[in-house]
Amino acid sequence: MGRSNNHSRRGFSQERSIDTREIAVRFLIISEDTKSSTDYFKALIKEVQAACSGSEVVGIAKDSVVQGCGMSTTRLLEEAKSIRSRRQIPFDRCWLVFDKDDFPDFNKAIREATDAGFDVAWSNESFELWYLLHFRYQNTAIPRDRCTTALEAEIQKCKPSFKYDKGTSSMHSILAEHGDQGQAIKNAEKLRNSYRDTNYCSHNPCTHVDRLIKEITDPEVRKEILKGSGSKASIK
Repeated sequence: MGRSNNHSRRGFSQERSIDTREIAVRFLIISEDTKSSTDYFKALIKEVQAACSGSEVVGIAKDSVVQGCGMSTTRLLEEAKSIRSRRQIPFDRCWLVFDKDDFPDFNKAIREATDAGFDVAWSNESFELWYLLHFRYQNTAIPRDRCTTALEAEIQKCKPSFKYDKGTSSMHSILAEHGDQGQAIKNAEKLRNSYRDTNYCSHNPCTHVDRLIKEITDPEVRKEILKGSGSKASIK
Protein backbone atom coordinates (compact mmCIF):
# COMPACT_ATOMS: atom_id res chain seq x y z
CA MET A 1 0.00 0.00 0.00
CA GLY A 2 1.39 3.45 -0.90
CA ARG A 3 2.01 6.00 1.79
CA SER A 4 0.01 9.20 1.86
CA ASN A 5 1.58 12.16 0.10
CA ASN A 6 1.44 14.90 2.71
CA HIS A 7 3.80 17.66 3.68
CA SER A 8 4.27 16.59 7.29
CA ARG A 9 5.30 13.09 6.22
CA ARG A 10 7.81 14.51 3.76
CA GLY A 11 9.35 17.01 6.16
CA PHE A 12 7.59 20.20 5.08
CA SER A 13 6.72 22.62 7.86
CA GLN A 14 3.11 23.71 8.08
CA GLU A 15 4.04 26.96 9.82
CA ARG A 16 3.55 30.27 8.00
CA SER A 17 6.30 32.83 8.43
CA ILE A 18 5.57 36.48 9.02
CA ASP A 19 7.07 39.58 7.40
CA THR A 20 8.67 37.51 4.64
CA ARG A 21 6.47 38.42 1.64
CA GLU A 22 8.24 38.17 -1.71
CA ILE A 23 11.59 37.04 -0.33
CA ALA A 24 13.41 33.83 -1.09
CA VAL A 25 16.66 31.96 -0.59
CA ARG A 26 18.97 31.69 -3.58
CA PHE A 27 20.67 28.28 -3.75
CA LEU A 28 23.70 27.06 -5.65
CA ILE A 29 23.76 23.25 -5.71
CA ILE A 30 26.50 21.56 -7.74
CA SER A 31 26.53 17.78 -7.97
CA GLU A 32 29.02 15.31 -9.39
CA ASP A 33 26.01 13.41 -10.73
CA THR A 34 24.51 14.73 -13.97
CA LYS A 35 21.08 13.11 -13.75
CA SER A 36 19.54 11.35 -10.73
CA SER A 37 20.35 13.69 -7.85
CA THR A 38 20.09 16.87 -9.95
CA ASP A 39 16.64 15.92 -11.25
CA TYR A 40 15.61 15.07 -7.70
CA PHE A 41 16.72 18.46 -6.30
CA LYS A 42 15.16 20.38 -9.21
CA ALA A 43 11.81 18.64 -8.73
CA LEU A 44 11.86 19.24 -4.98
CA ILE A 45 12.70 22.92 -5.42
CA LYS A 46 9.98 23.32 -8.04
CA GLU A 47 7.47 21.83 -5.61
CA VAL A 48 8.53 24.20 -2.83
CA GLN A 49 8.37 27.20 -5.16
CA ALA A 50 4.82 26.28 -6.16
CA ALA A 51 3.79 25.79 -2.52
CA CYS A 52 5.20 29.19 -1.53
CA SER A 53 3.86 31.14 -4.50
CA GLY A 54 1.62 34.00 -3.42
CA SER A 55 2.15 33.34 0.28
CA GLU A 56 4.14 35.02 3.04
CA VAL A 57 6.43 32.00 3.44
CA VAL A 58 10.11 32.40 2.58
CA GLY A 59 10.53 30.62 -0.74
CA ILE A 60 13.32 29.60 -3.10
CA ALA A 61 14.51 32.06 -5.73
CA LYS A 62 13.72 31.19 -9.33
CA ASP A 63 17.31 31.88 -10.36
CA SER A 64 18.70 29.28 -7.95
CA VAL A 65 21.14 26.97 -9.74
CA VAL A 66 21.11 23.17 -9.61
CA GLN A 67 23.73 21.69 -11.91
CA GLY A 68 25.36 18.33 -12.47
CA CYS A 69 28.94 18.50 -13.67
CA GLY A 70 30.02 14.88 -14.12
CA MET A 71 33.48 15.72 -12.82
CA SER A 72 35.91 14.37 -10.26
CA THR A 73 35.41 15.81 -6.79
CA THR A 74 38.45 18.12 -7.08
CA ARG A 75 37.31 19.53 -10.42
CA LEU A 76 33.77 19.78 -9.07
CA LEU A 77 34.89 22.30 -6.46
CA GLU A 78 36.75 24.38 -9.05
CA GLU A 79 33.70 24.43 -11.33
CA ALA A 80 31.43 25.38 -8.43
CA LYS A 81 33.75 28.24 -7.45
CA SER A 82 33.77 29.45 -11.05
CA ILE A 83 29.95 29.43 -11.25
CA ARG A 84 29.70 31.27 -7.95
CA SER A 85 32.19 33.95 -8.98
CA ARG A 86 30.42 34.67 -12.28
CA ARG A 87 27.12 35.57 -10.62
CA GLN A 88 26.48 39.26 -9.98
CA ILE A 89 23.80 38.50 -7.39
CA PRO A 90 25.32 36.37 -4.61
CA PHE A 91 23.91 33.02 -3.57
CA ASP A 92 22.62 32.69 -0.02
CA ARG A 93 23.65 29.03 0.26
CA CYS A 94 26.25 27.12 -1.75
CA TRP A 95 26.34 23.32 -1.69
CA LEU A 96 28.37 20.54 -3.24
CA VAL A 97 26.89 17.06 -3.58
CA PHE A 98 29.17 14.04 -3.96
CA ASP A 99 29.64 10.45 -2.85
CA LYS A 100 32.55 8.61 -1.35
CA ASP A 101 32.45 5.49 -3.51
CA ASP A 102 36.15 4.66 -3.97
CA PHE A 103 37.38 8.26 -3.80
CA PRO A 104 40.77 8.16 -1.99
CA ASP A 105 40.89 11.78 -0.73
CA PHE A 106 37.35 12.03 0.60
CA ASN A 107 38.24 13.82 3.86
CA LYS A 108 40.45 16.30 2.00
CA ALA A 109 37.70 17.04 -0.54
CA ILE A 110 35.20 17.83 2.23
CA ARG A 111 37.72 20.02 4.04
CA GLU A 112 38.67 21.96 0.90
CA ALA A 113 35.04 22.55 -0.03
CA THR A 114 34.24 23.80 3.47
CA ASP A 115 37.28 26.08 3.46
CA ALA A 116 36.06 27.53 0.15
CA GLY A 117 32.69 28.46 1.68
CA PHE A 118 30.64 25.50 0.47
CA ASP A 119 28.61 23.13 2.56
CA VAL A 120 28.76 19.49 1.48
CA ALA A 121 25.85 17.07 1.16
CA TRP A 122 28.11 14.03 1.04
CA SER A 123 27.14 10.38 1.25
CA ASN A 124 29.18 7.34 2.16
CA GLU A 125 29.08 5.28 0.05
CA SER A 126 26.40 6.56 -2.32
CA PHE A 127 23.60 9.09 -2.77
CA GLU A 128 21.14 6.19 -3.00
CA LEU A 129 21.50 5.77 0.78
CA TRP A 130 19.40 8.91 1.15
CA TYR A 131 16.64 7.31 -0.93
CA LEU A 132 16.80 4.09 1.09
CA LEU A 133 16.41 5.97 4.37
CA HIS A 134 12.91 6.99 3.23
CA PHE A 135 11.90 3.38 3.86
CA ARG A 136 14.14 2.00 6.61
CA TYR A 137 17.02 2.71 8.94
CA GLN A 138 20.35 1.37 7.65
CA ASN A 139 23.28 1.34 10.09
CA THR A 140 25.60 -1.25 8.56
CA ALA A 141 28.02 -0.55 5.73
CA ILE A 142 26.37 -0.94 2.35
CA PRO A 143 28.04 -0.48 -1.08
CA ARG A 144 26.18 1.18 -3.95
CA ASP A 145 25.08 -2.06 -5.67
CA ARG A 146 23.61 -3.52 -2.48
CA CYS A 147 22.03 -0.17 -1.62
CA THR A 148 20.22 0.01 -4.95
CA THR A 149 19.10 -3.61 -4.57
CA ALA A 150 17.70 -2.83 -1.12
CA LEU A 151 16.02 0.30 -2.48
CA GLU A 152 14.39 -1.69 -5.25
CA ALA A 153 13.10 -4.24 -2.74
CA GLU A 154 11.52 -1.55 -0.57
CA ILE A 155 9.82 0.26 -3.45
CA GLN A 156 8.66 -3.01 -5.02
CA LYS A 157 6.52 -3.58 -1.93
CA CYS A 158 4.38 -0.71 -3.24
CA LYS A 159 5.32 -0.72 -6.92
CA PRO A 160 6.15 -4.32 -7.98
CA SER A 161 7.50 -3.43 -11.44
CA PHE A 162 10.03 -0.88 -10.13
CA LYS A 163 13.65 -1.14 -11.26
CA TYR A 164 16.13 1.50 -10.17
CA ASP A 165 17.80 3.43 -12.97
CA LYS A 166 20.32 6.07 -11.92
CA GLY A 167 19.36 8.06 -15.01
CA THR A 168 15.67 8.19 -14.14
CA SER A 169 13.95 11.48 -13.40
CA SER A 170 11.10 9.87 -11.46
CA MET A 171 12.66 9.33 -8.02
CA HIS A 172 11.18 12.49 -6.55
CA SER A 173 7.63 11.46 -7.43
CA ILE A 174 8.21 7.85 -6.32
CA LEU A 175 9.57 8.97 -2.94
CA ALA A 176 6.75 11.50 -2.58
CA GLU A 177 4.15 8.80 -3.12
CA HIS A 178 5.69 5.83 -1.34
CA GLY A 179 8.47 7.11 0.93
CA ASP A 180 8.62 9.11 4.15
CA GLN A 181 10.89 12.15 3.89
CA GLY A 182 10.40 13.18 7.50
CA GLN A 183 11.52 9.74 8.65
CA ALA A 184 14.44 9.82 6.22
CA ILE A 185 15.67 13.03 7.85
CA LYS A 186 15.40 11.43 11.30
CA ASN A 187 17.23 8.31 10.08
CA ALA A 188 20.03 10.37 8.56
CA GLU A 189 20.43 12.42 11.74
CA LYS A 190 20.53 9.27 13.85
CA LEU A 191 23.23 7.79 11.63
CA ARG A 192 25.30 10.96 11.68
CA ASN A 193 25.08 11.26 15.45
CA SER A 194 26.48 7.76 15.84
CA TYR A 195 29.92 8.97 14.70
CA ARG A 196 32.13 10.98 17.03
CA ASP A 197 35.19 11.74 14.87
CA THR A 198 35.91 13.64 11.66
CA ASN A 199 37.36 10.74 9.71
CA TYR A 200 34.45 10.93 7.30
CA CYS A 201 35.72 8.21 4.98
CA SER A 202 35.12 5.72 7.81
CA HIS A 203 31.54 6.90 8.40
CA ASN A 204 29.82 4.14 6.47
CA PRO A 205 26.92 4.37 6.13
CA CYS A 206 26.30 8.09 6.48
CA THR A 207 24.75 10.96 4.54
CA HIS A 208 24.48 14.72 4.94
CA VAL A 209 21.90 15.10 2.17
CA ASP A 210 19.21 15.58 4.82
CA ARG A 211 20.83 18.86 5.89
CA LEU A 212 20.36 20.26 2.39
CA ILE A 213 16.82 18.85 2.20
CA LYS A 214 15.88 20.66 5.41
CA GLU A 215 17.11 23.95 3.98
CA ILE A 216 15.08 23.38 0.82
CA THR A 217 11.84 22.22 2.47
CA ASP A 218 11.62 24.01 5.82
CA PRO A 219 10.52 27.69 5.57
CA GLU A 220 11.74 28.47 9.09
CA VAL A 221 15.21 27.22 8.17
CA ARG A 222 15.14 29.33 5.00
CA LYS A 223 14.08 32.33 7.06
CA GLU A 224 17.08 31.85 9.35
CA ILE A 225 19.37 31.55 6.32
CA LEU A 226 18.31 35.00 5.12
CA LYS A 227 18.77 36.45 8.60
CA GLY A 228 22.27 35.01 8.80
CA SER A 229 23.39 35.84 5.28
CA GLY A 230 23.80 39.52 6.00
CA SER A 231 22.59 40.30 2.49
CA LYS A 232 19.35 41.56 1.05
CA ALA A 233 16.69 38.94 0.53
CA SER A 234 16.20 37.57 -2.94
CA ILE A 235 13.11 38.62 -4.85
CA LYS A 236 11.14 35.70 -6.19
